[in-house]
Amino acid sequence: MSAQRLFVAVDLPDQIAESLAALDPHYRGLIFSPAEQIHLTLAFFAAVEPPTADLLKEKLAAISFRAFFLPVAELGTFSRKGVPHILWVGVGHAHPHLFQLYKRVNEAALACNLPIEERAWTPHFTIARARGISPALMKSFQAKGVTCSPAEEEDWGIKTTIQLPSGGGIGLYQPTHPTALGLG
Repeated sequence: MSAQRLFVAVDLPDQIAESLAALDPHYRGLIFSPAEQIHLTLAFFAAVEPPTADLLKEKLAAISFRAFFLPVAELGTFSRKGVPHILWVGVGHAHPHLFQLYKRVNEAALACNLPIEERAWTPHFTIARARGISPALMKSFQAKGVTCSPAEEEDWGIKTTIQLPSGGGIGLYQPTHPTALGLG
């Protein structure tokens, strides 16, 4: 058997992933990810042998966590030599539970003798890859009105909204009150 490329990731709810994929402006060279491939990468391993992959799956299965709210905060790009190559939706400063999950995934990787990423982690959902897109064209897409409201306390929970260029919006809401959570 040969080595595998492995991702450890957080998936989005289908409706939100489909809305993000629908942002595609159909620019030549901007390849949007299909909704089912939009995720937040916690770790990537380029070459993992099957026995190590099995051990990693075992270690990851032992990680437990409760659902938590991720505030969608911005639309951004990663560039190489000034040329955009990734378009992403960020989660701002995210949530302490996300960073705790990220830490636990890295601990699982280290327990399997897998290398972990040494550069700073920018939690994000990659929505498109760019090939030959000018920075100006990418900025024009970013200026089309995709905005994200800050996360705010509202009634019994936390709410944020992604405004889409079409005028629609995606509302994300996380209940925080015990009654809203079904605990009361």
